[in-house]
Amino acid sequence: MIYEKYVDRSNIEIDCLTASILNALLVEKECFEYVIISYKVNILKQIKQRNKEIKIYLLFFTF
Repeated sequence: MIYEKYVDRSNIEIDCLTASILNALLVEKECFEYVIISYKVNILKQIKQRNKEIKIYLLFFTF
C-alpha cells in the first residue's frame, strides 16, 4: 500500500492512513491525485482531541 503525504494550510503533513482514521472521504485507496486541506488552525491538536469535530475537505488535485 502506498502512503502518499499531503500538506494542509498549516503546512503539516498528513498521510492517507491518518486521514482514513479521521473519516475523511478517500475515494482512492492510495489517495492518489488528492490533496487534504484543513480549515482548522492546528490539525495535530485535533488528532489528539478526537472528541471534537474534525473537518477535513478533499479536493481533486490536478497537475
